[in-house]
Amino acid sequence: LPTTTTLGIGLDFGSFKIALDLQQIKWSETFGENMPISTYANYNMNMNWKDQMVTKLGFAWDLNEDLQLRFGYNTGGSPVDTTRSFETILFPAIVETHTTLGASYKISDKNQIDIGYMTATEATAKGSTPGTPFASTIMGTAGHGQMIDGYETSVSISSLEIGITSYF
Repeated sequence: LPTTTTLGIGLDFGSFKIALDLQQIKWSETFGENMPISTYANYNMNMNWKDQMVTKLGFAWDLNEDLQLRFGYNTGGSPVDTTRSFETILFPAIVETHTTLGASYKISDKNQIDIGYMTATEATAKGSTPGTPFASTIMGTAGHGQMIDGYETSVSISSLEIGITSYF
């Protein structure tokens, strides 16, 4: 896992709370140039991801003793090197913006129902890495290609979570 450094601040106004985080993710340590190293066929994937700065903003509002509503927003540039076609198709971590909504409702002193929804705005990556991946003096190739003349991949995410929390 990459090293992450987070600086955050939270403000509590009684029934209304605000949180802001700035987070740096050092993707270059784990998925940087010539990483991850694979023992399969002595091949390095060369993800070539760059480090990422992520901004997170969250709000919580206690409507009453039993009901809390939440909203969150997360944005950060994609760490993916879209010139690495094969790796981007396999690991399309190109989404840059997430929005969340949530609520908690106490059903007793020791139990609550939680619901959360997350959506990530659709992101698209396009690129090409033509040529052969193998160096060849006969063919005159340097061996930096991936035999992918062009690609386009899109990702969007939505999730819904429902749970019960019990306090002991």
